[in-house]
Amino acid sequence: MPFRIVISHRQTRFIDRFVQTFGSDFLVVFDDITADDLDAVNRHNIPYLQNPKMGSRTQNRNMGLYEWESKVNLSDNDLIEFFDGDRPPVSYDLTAAPTDFDVLLYTCETDKRLQKLKPGLVNVNLLCNPFYSCGFCIKYGLVKKIYQMNDGMLFDESFTSWGCEDQYLGVMCGSLGAKVYLYDNVVLNGQVGGDELSHPDYVKSLQHYIDKLREKNIFPHAK
Repeated sequence: MPFRIVISHRQTRFIDRFVQTFGSDFLVVFDDITADDLDAVNRHNIPYLQNPKMGSRTQNRNMGLYEWESKVNLSDNDLIEFFDGDRPPVSYDLTAAPTDFDVLLYTCETDKRLQKLKPGLVNVNLLCNPFYSCGFCIKYGLVKKIYQMNDGMLFDESFTSWGCEDQYLGVMCGSLGAKVYLYDNVVLNGQVGGDELSHPDYVKSLQHYIDKLREKNIFPHAK
């Protein structure tokens, strides 16, 4: 059974859609929780956390992971799933997953990655890699390896603006030789990719990404 984490920022309307797929079997991490959020999780008896720090996607995801670690004795083959709050699955089937995967990157209804890549094993040891965190699954054994090289964090919390925290995670996975698959038997709501320049903080995040690669002495391929 995957241990699921949904991060939500005023995205109450999607909680019922997660319930349609998973029942109450997921954890929600809110920043800027609302009365509607509370009504939704209480109505479905969904466990939740509140992050008092607003807007830190990296910290929200890590909080959810640390909560599962505090509740469950996780083993290396256990699956941790992450979803952004507006990315409930429109189809969900893990039975076709390759047996050797370390990470499954879920696709979206409109997914710019599929213009260049086919579903299957992908190279994430690239500066511009296809690791997007809107929805993915990672084995806990790989999480522990990333902890060792990333100061006890899965997502590096020094990323505080929009973007690049997931591609940095992708490079770390690549440097560890992890097998990462673009997996289209899980399809998420919405669109992913191609909107980077519409976010004013993206250039700042991109520079921080480069600085982190230098700091950690990780040198992915340029393309």
